[in-house]
Amino acid sequence: MNTPLFILNLVVLVVVLSATIISGRRGRRALHYRLVASTFVLLVLAIVQAELYGRGWDFNPRSLGIHLSLAEISLVHVPVVVWSGIVRARGGSIRFHRYTVASFVSFVLASVVTAVWIFTDATKAV
Repeated sequence: MNTPLFILNLVVLVVVLSATIISGRRGRRALHYRLVASTFVLLVLAIVQAELYGRGWDFNPRSLGIHLSLAEISLVHVPVVVWSGIVRARGGSIRFHRYTVASFVSFVLASVVTAVWIFTDATKAV
């Protein structure tokens, strides 16, 4: 796995996630739904790339554990956010959907930050 491609995918994920949030806040549902799908695909690609890229490195087990915990919590949020979005589209609470989105985004961003952080004391695998 090549480093620039991995970093580019993380940046694109954050940009598309931001566009998803903006489109939702502006009530542009058709665009929002397409961006939600794109965000999910980019999230899956980032996870696959991280797994492949990470195989070439030795990480501090504590740092890696923190990162993986945050990443797993992010993934657990996906069905909750989708469900709250469906409920919202059917006239349900916007407040609850915003809460689930804010929680999801917080954990995704924490995962991205800790992904960078775990490399600060990582060494190339031999």
